[in-house]
Order: sequence, then structure tokens, then C-alpha cells
Amino acid sequence: MAGTAIAVPPTGRGWTGNGKSDEQMDRNRDRAPERSPPRTELHLVGRRPAARKVDDDWRSGPGDGQPLVPPGASAGLWPGIRSRIVFLVVLSAVLPSLLVGGASYLTARDLLIEKINSQLASGAASAADHVRRSFEDRSSDTEVFASAFIVAENLQRRSWALKSDDEAQVAQATDRIGQYLAQIQERYPLYRKIFIFGPAGELVTGIDSMSDAVEPEIPARLVAAEPTSLLDSSRAEPLLFVRRQVTSPGGERLGAIVTASGLEELWRDLRAETRTESWRLRVVAADGRPLFDASMSSPSAIGRLASDATARGLPRQTGVAEYRDERGRPVLGAYRSLDSFQIGTLVEMDSETAFEAGGRLRDLTLLISLLAAGLVTAIGLGLAVSLTRPIQALIVGARAVSEGDLSHEVPVSSRDQIGYLTRVFNHMIRTLRDSRSRLEKISRTDELTGLFNRRHLADVFRGELSKAGKTGKPLSVLMIDFDRFKAFNDRFGHLEGDLLLREAGTFLVDRTHPTDILARYGGEEFVALLPATSKRQAAQLAERLRREFAEAHGAGDESSRRLTISIGVATAPEDGGTEEALIGAADAALYRAKREGRNQVQVAV
Repeated sequence: MAGTAIAVPPTGRGWTGNGKSDEQMDRNRDRAPERSPPRTELHLVGRRPAARKVDDDWRSGPGDGQPLVPPGASAGLWPGIRSRIVFLVVLSAVLPSLLVGGASYLTARDLLIEKINSQLASGAASAADHVRRSFEDRSSDTEVFASAFIVAENLQRRSWALKSDDEAQVAQATDRIGQYLAQIQERYPLYRKIFIFGPAGELVTGIDSMSDAVEPEIPARLVAAEPTSLLDSSRAEPLLFVRRQVTSPGGERLGAIVTASGLEELWRDLRAETRTESWRLRVVAADGRPLFDASMSSPSAIGRLASDATARGLPRQTGVAEYRDERGRPVLGAYRSLDSFQIGTLVEMDSETAFEAGGRLRDLTLLISLLAAGLVTAIGLGLAVSLTRPIQALIVGARAVSEGDLSHEVPVSSRDQIGYLTRVFNHMIRTLRDSRSRLEKISRTDELTGLFNRRHLADVFRGELSKAGKTGKPLSVLMIDFDRFKAFNDRFGHLEGDLLLREAGTFLVDRTHPTDILARYGGEEFVALLPATSKRQAAQLAERLRREFAEAHGAGDESSRRLTISIGVATAPEDGGTEEALIGAADAALYRAKREGRNQVQVAV
């Protein structure tokens, strides 16, 4: 740690001038450390204040009690205009609104009934299409299983082996088919049963996750003939059976495959689809017996048997009917039949829920009065606001500017005089904003070199130290100073010296990383702040800068214009954890480089 580093003299490295000699620096080293003078903060207009409510008492100023309008202006201008417009609109529209309200009630009631009927019918149809698509997917899967080469090949081998009484070949072919069926069931667990039958209808092999029985529990009519798909709803868990023929590449019938799939996936899809709906979905058998209820927590937790109206009436029609459910509550229901599977989809909605909107309209007179009053009040208020909003917006904008917010431009909403005034106001805001931006740039950059100045470096330094402390990465500092710069100025003039300083700024920018922070610290001194850079890396960079600068400025010959630089290196946290400590350590290393002959790099110790 550079505990004995000399603090940087506050006046020896001012913001202007470049004529400080090495002898002056040496004398400053011998002086006691001085406290840096307090910085003069440049208070710029631009820090956005906390939002302040702008109420209707627009005459009050931005906190100073001064009026925003000139003397003689109407004190109650905006409230007076608004109230008059609202009163006029309400008075002229209340009677027509009563008549329109009555007609609207009757029309709304008819539309509500039509909407409910359409919603229920659409829900039933959509659910039926979903069920049909799900069953078609199972049929397509079974078709894929039946067309698998391994099934046809081994059924054909089995047939040849049976003709030649080769039991080993029969067992081998059967075992291969069984392995294929096991792979299918492992990959698609929704298929509870999968069986392969021979050309004569005999069972070849199969797999059944629901039973250990050897004989398959499959409807006989499905194996022997049509239909090719059958929903068996007589079980505790309904199963969809699908049969497909297995044929050879030449078209010879080799047998059939029968799959039995559960309805859990279909139940989950329907449950997710209807979760946000106000109605309840059931899939029921042709006799009205519920197969599963999408509102239940699982497909096995089905509701009780529906009422006689559900069991006998709805399955024989496609439409909307009103009846009582199993709990005796009046409901509206829509049924859509799937005749090929002997099932249907039933969508139910409580009558109370369905006509809840109509119930709120029972008190016709009160409803129409409230509706008329609200409607005309909204119209009047909207008209009043449309007339007063542009001026109110200018008031808000002027108040924001007076409090320092130059980002507040007022939208131009018209092409009249107020619109022209708004455009002039916005132009004024943009002019002030551009001026502030230029001032901010001037306040943080060095005019001669274009690098950051000492003030901005101090602000950045604190942030980089905080970031290094959080990430645990090192932060290095290079203190760079020209050797015998005053002699150069005395010999060639200050204009040449200024040119050299500008060239030095460009030199440093071109040879450092874009994330490095470069600043003119004062006179002919520069500081490079290197985030995430170790002391060894910083010393290597400093040596490269020193060598290339010397080569570029004739240090290897006897020219009188040759120049060199000396560099001091310090790194946080080992050389200090504050700006003062790091600058002091780097400055002490720079002083050592000067003392030991200049044109060299020294690191803090």
C-alpha cells in the first residue's frame, strides 16, 4: 500500500495552462498535503422534480404563491366554462336519453338471450370438434403403428413359420412384435392396451397396462368387423378402441392391430380450454350418463347422473334448452352429438349467471336515468376538457419548465392560435434543452484535448471504485506526465505545447481500450482509469505507451524536439480503496519515475 504517497496538490494542476515545470512539481512534493478546495457545483436545469399534481386551482404558481396569469384575467375561467358546458348538455339530453334507455333495455335483453344461446351452442360445437380431432389423432397414430415395417415383416415371418411348423421362428417373430408394442406404450402411455391379431382373428401378442389377463378385454365386434373405432363407455374408465389392418407391401392382409387409449389427455385439454369460461363442459354418453366433467379435479371424479331432461331430451336434439341439473338448479344447456361414437358434448350455464346482466336491468326507470345522467355528463365533460385541455397542457408544461424539467413538450392538438402558441413553446423548450446539453458537455470535458476533465474524473472514479468493490475485480490508475515540458514550452512556444497536448490526448485514445476512462488531470498531466485491469497488466500497458510515445517523438535521436513521458501505476484494492489513496499512490510512483531519471514506468509499492 502506498501509505506515504503525497497528496495531489490542488492548485499545481489547474484547469488551464500547461507550463508547470518538473522543478515546481518537486517543490510541491516537499510541501505538506493540502486539502483539495471545495468543488464549485454547476447546477444545471434538467433534473426532473418529483411529480406534482396540477389541480383545477390553476391560478396558483409553482409553489411561490405568484399567479400564472396576468392581472385582470378571469379568476374562474376554466371551472366556469366546464360547468356551463356540462349543464347545457345534461339539460338538453335528459329527456331523449330516457326514451332511448327504455328501448335500449328491451333490445339489450333480446341481444343477451341471443348471445347466451350462441355462446352455449358455440361452446358445445367447439368441444365436440375438439373431441373429434382427439379421436382422429388416435386413429392416425394407430394407422402409423399398423404401417410399421417391423409389424408387417414379423407377421409375415410368423405366417411362414406356422406353415413350416418352425416354432422357434414363430416365437422370435412374436417376441419382436411384442418388443415394438412395449416401446409404443412406453413412449405413449395414454395407450392402455395394444394387441396384434392374425389374419384369422387369433391373438398374436399384446400388452395391457390395466390388466395381467392373457386374453384381451376388447369388444368382439371391433375385432371381427366394422366399426374400426369404438368408444367403450361401459367401463369405469372409458376407453377408445381403434382397429387398423396390417398388410404386406404387396397388399396381402396379414392381420390387425387394436389400440385402446384413455381419455386423460382429452380431459386435460378440455379442462384447460374451458377454465376461464363461465359455463361447464361435460362429455356424456348417448343415454345422458356423464363420462367425465371438465370442471372436476380429475377425469374419474365425474358428476352424478344428470336429470331426465338431460338424459332423454338433449341427446336427441342440437340446440339450447332450459332444465334443472342434478342439484335441482335451473340451468341452460346446449348439446352437440357425436353419433359415430355414441357420445355428445354438453355445455351448461346457471340460469342465474346467464341472466345476471338482465337482472341488473330490472329497475328500468332508475337504470335509464343513471345511464342518461352518466352518458351526458361524460359528453359534457369531454367537450369541456377538449376546449380547455390545450391551455391546461401549456400551464402544466410551463410549470414543469419552471421546476427544471426540459423534457416536457406539449402535444400540438390543433392548428388554431393555441396550436401556434404550443409550437412556439415547444421550440423554446428544445432550444433550452440544446443549450443545457452543450453546457453539460463543457462542464465535463477538457476544451483543449477533448478528454474528460478532473471534475468528471472524480465522479467516474467513485462509480468505478464501487463497481470494483462489488465485482471483486481490480481497478488500476495510470498517472502520465511529460518530461521537461516547461522547457519545451519555453523553447517552442505555448501554441506548440497546446498542439502537443492535443496529440497526446489522441495518442492515448488510440492505444487504450474503449472501456478505459481518460482525463486531463491538469497542466501536462493525464490520468487513465483502467477497470478490471491488474497491476501487471496496467504496468505492461504503461510501458507500451511510454515506449511508443518516445518512438513517435524522436527519443532515440539527438533532436531538440524529442519528448518522453513518465508514468506512475497504482491498483485498487492493494494500493488503496479510495480516489485520494489511489491518486496519491500513482502520483508517488510518478514522482519516483521522475527522480530516477524520467522516461520510465514505476508502480506503487
